[in-house]
Amino acid sequence: MGATIIQDKKTGAIKIKRILEKSPIAVCNKIHPGDQIKKINGESIGDKTLDEICDLLSMTSDDHCSLTIASAGTVMGATVPPKSRFFRAFFNYEPLADNGNPCREASFSFELGDILEVLNTEDPSWWQAKKFNSPTVGLIPSTEQRIRFLNGQSKSDFTLVRVKSKPKKKTRDFLFSITDSKDYKEPLTYIEVTHIKPSKNKRRPIIITGAKGFGGNCVRDRLFKKYPGKYQMAVPHTTKSKAAGEVEGESYYYCNKSEMDALIKGKEMIEYTKLGGHYYGTSYQSVKDLINSGRNCILNLHPQLLPLLCNGDIRPHVIFIESSSEVRMKHLMEKQPEELPINQRKFTGGEIRELRFNSERLLRRYTEFVDTIITLESLTSTVDLINRVVERVAGYPAWVPKAWLEPN
Repeated sequence: MGATIIQDKKTGAIKIKRILEKSPIAVCNKIHPGDQIKKINGESIGDKTLDEICDLLSMTSDDHCSLTIASAGTVMGATVPPKSRFFRAFFNYEPLADNGNPCREASFSFELGDILEVLNTEDPSWWQAKKFNSPTVGLIPSTEQRIRFLNGQSKSDFTLVRVKSKPKKKTRDFLFSITDSKDYKEPLTYIEVTHIKPSKNKRRPIIITGAKGFGGNCVRDRLFKKYPGKYQMAVPHTTKSKAAGEVEGESYYYCNKSEMDALIKGKEMIEYTKLGGHYYGTSYQSVKDLINSGRNCILNLHPQLLPLLCNGDIRPHVIFIESSSEVRMKHLMEKQPEELPINQRKFTGGEIRELRFNSERLLRRYTEFVDTIITLESLTSTVDLINRVVERVAGYPAWVPKAWLEPN
């Protein structure tokens, strides 16, 4: 039927609380929030409890259910349907496990990373939504309600009528397995997103990231070796002198110290370091040049840099590489050490556990910037998965934060 009901605390009257978008009631446009239910299939409900009314409704079908309504005076007529908004969820939700959900059967479960089409946000606690490309509309907790839940302050005041649910199974493009973000100062719930089509002339840069010691250089080098000519790093800047065989604009962009200082002070460098008395670093312009060339740009960066690069100007796809289990890593150390990054081949059990702990901590901290998570089961499988992700990013539409497309 597609509505929720509430019992007036003063009069005991049963009233329509809300109408779910695109439900049979919403389509007929004859019943409105605030209307009082007097009869169901000709039977008076005046002496029935709320639970008895719900049981009565549950035994009827949408095709054979008539309601006698006392109008609350809502103006009839055509209404303008609300404009849909799309959000990426950053937590797993199971309504049957939510004691604060007043209409569990009218809600649906979703997972971290799912795209939700939100149809109505009039209720500050419970939004009307559906999974992207799903026909079933239900209730999901609003951002405010989710934060209340995390703070242990969830409560409800209305009851379910009934919504038939026949969700279609959907396959997932990539694996999302980030733990819930309860330790955020501001809990991360949803981010509004929009669909963008891949560009024929520009490829989104790929950022490979992970905890310190995850083996980013080894992963990148193995990727370049297995797919020669397909991937390229942004040309770095340096203050060192040009060596024999090096080419300006291919090996490095050569500059003096004052020029490098100016780039750093002007916040034109993504990252930089000093080695052997010389500066080395990657500039934003170098990355943009590579993007504009239509080639696959690979960046190996610390997660702390993600907030600076995840914007509408760069539009990266971020791959987080998490370490494998301690059992798996020890197996590779013994049987296939070449399938582990060089720095991990002699890790102790304590170092393995520390790497995994740091991976989980950084995933929680930078959840909103991560598009794909890959577990490093071996270098071979990891670079193959990265290559598959890159091909998919280049060939299919993607969901990105709506803020990327909005003017600054």
